Amino acid sequence: MILALIQTTLRETLRRSLPWAILAATLLLAAASRALLPPSFASGEQEIQSVAVSAVLLAGLASALLLGTPLVVRDLERGTLTLILAKPAGPAAYLVGRTLGLFASCVAVSAAVAILLPPLFSWIGTVPIASVITRGYISGCAVSILIASVASAAAIAASCVGSRSAAPILVLILALVGNAGLPEPIATLLPDFRLFGLASRQAGTLALLAVYSCVFSSLFLILAYIVLSVRPPMRGQG
Repeated sequence: MILALIQTTLRETLRRSLPWAILAATLLLAAASRALLPPSFASGEQEIQSVAVSAVLLAGLASALLLGTPLVVRDLERGTLTLILAKPAGPAAYLVGRTLGLFASCVAVSAAVAILLPPLFSWIGTVPIASVITRGYISGCAVSILIASVASAAAIAASCVGSRSAAPILVLILALVGNAGLPEPIATLLPDFRLFGLASRQAGTLALLAVYSCVFSSLFLILAYIVLSVRPPMRGQG
């Protein structure tokens, strides 16, 4: 059941034009940012990598936001969610399958950006590809994917809680608040994306961030599970 939902979500998301639009827009924005860098920064490896990693992060977040928030709402409107929840697997399998499928879609878009940017930057600025593809770049892309995993779970939860129009706003607010810093005790309840600082590139730090991502992804899925268990799916949304 979970595997079938993962495959269905991948097909539903990647066969649309939106992922390719996100890919093209991210590459264009990154290319423009690279071309407009001041000469003193344009040749610096760290500056170039920062632009590239930011583009990978943007691609993952945009994919989670735009592809994920309509998923549950669309199933409610079609009536398919009622049939899925009536099966023995229930809401837990549905949420895990949808979230993993969405995350796989986000990884696909982010990975495409990460692969295409080094040769693109090399062509624009005549810099060696090897100066872009470094250990720091790979670690930065890994951190960006971890952030996308949290955003994917948040998008599914928001799709359960909010309407078609409100769900993207909820995820966007979460991302903005998480990047601005959170006061206590809110900081213990919502993910603080500043902890994913792209300067933290040691293997041990990445492992801790992976655990942090799993914890908050699980919390969002638990919230979504509670909503689906309490709210009758026949009522629909949006």
